[in-house]
Amino acid sequence: MIDFGRFFQYGKDIGLDPYQIQYSVTDETSVTILDDTVQSQQIGISQNISGKGLYRGKTGHYSTDRIDKGTPAEMGNAILSSARYGKQGKRSDYLSKKMTYPPVTTSLKEFRTSDLGKLRELALLISSETRKLDERITQIEVSLSQVRGTTVFANSFGIQVQQDAQFFSGSLFVVCKDATGDTRSGGRSFFSFRNIDELHEQSWKAAKNALRSAVDFFGAKPVVSGDYAVLLDRRCLERLLGFYIGQFSAKAVQKKMSLFAGKVGERVASDKVSLYNDPISLSLGACNFDADGVPTQRFDILKNGVLTNLLYSLESANIDKVEPNGCGSGNGNAYPQVLRMVPGEKNIDQLAEEIGEGIYITDISGLNSGIDGLTLHFSLPCEGYRIHNGKIGVATSMIVMSGNLKDMMENIVDLGDDVDRDSVGGIVTPSASVLSLSIAGE
Repeated sequence: MIDFGRFFQYGKDIGLDPYQIQYSVTDETSVTILDDTVQSQQIGISQNISGKGLYRGKTGHYSTDRIDKGTPAEMGNAILSSARYGKQGKRSDYLSKKMTYPPVTTSLKEFRTSDLGKLRELALLISSETRKLDERITQIEVSLSQVRGTTVFANSFGIQVQQDAQFFSGSLFVVCKDATGDTRSGGRSFFSFRNIDELHEQSWKAAKNALRSAVDFFGAKPVVSGDYAVLLDRRCLERLLGFYIGQFSAKAVQKKMSLFAGKVGERVASDKVSLYNDPISLSLGACNFDADGVPTQRFDILKNGVLTNLLYSLESANIDKVEPNGCGSGNGNAYPQVLRMVPGEKNIDQLAEEIGEGIYITDISGLNSGIDGLTLHFSLPCEGYRIHNGKIGVATSMIVMSGNLKDMMENIVDLGDDVDRDSVGGIVTPSASVLSLSIAGE
């Protein structure tokens, strides 16, 4: 383990006060199979250390993956140099009191390590099993990894906290070709916090969903342009919420860069919508401390559409003179570790029946360029299925869905019961029916 005392002593000697460090080390074993042939395999350890310090009232930063006996001086000098041109900072933006940290569930006792040989055998088996699902499959790529990591936060006030994580991850990608020569592709990810047998079980669902996302859309046509009632698949809603939730950062509100400034205690979304931060659940995003070293905590963000809490870093909490809630993500910003939406009680077929006529959107793309992070306006290429007479029917593609995320969340009519119980992502939601969105097609 890193001797943080050497870093802090050097920082003190050159005038960095306070000074904080975050260190991570990852031991990863991975293999990638393409068309039943090993493309790459790796066993390796990587590490990174980043620091932040205050020098004469200004903040400096530095990060490096080279860690040796000279790193304490290298990092200290670089932070000091950065601080000379950095933004104004305060001692109160550094955690100075020891706190109690919640337990985390990212390193289970029942975790069983594997080795490269077993991962390679499993990847080849998954590839073989997937190929048997459909004769139209022309290419399969399977990647599997075993990851064991540790993250440590420490600062010159004597605060030090550590979190360990152990998990297996996999990804599966298929390319399919139909009788006309048209090609389509699809992919899915899967995970296990226990062993490769469970990872194998998860791969079955991933393979079937990846295949469906490819072959269902052979020959699919766009719909006529217009406003449609939309059933939004949970995977699409999860990706959209990644942009929406950033508006609840207290720093964004303080800088008047949020649509929800002054809205705490007011209804800002449909009463069907309840969002909460769940940072210590079994998830890849789970963590018992934030970027400021503050303990994380479970709390409501939206309760039946009412904004109950903003997301606070230590810096933004000091400005509002409130206690931070463990969402610091660096540079005064804040973001939830694991965002969850409370599901509804209806299945997909029941939601489609309620819609009657509309579109079931199952995939969206272009998020990095298709969403304005300030206004929340979006225009995104997508595909899905037509809903006719309350039934999910033929596939449709080459369409663009447009609207505004704030308006969309206000116009959610109902939520499904289809939260993925196996999901370990940082955002977990059910599917949702939306009153109306603009669809551009033919």
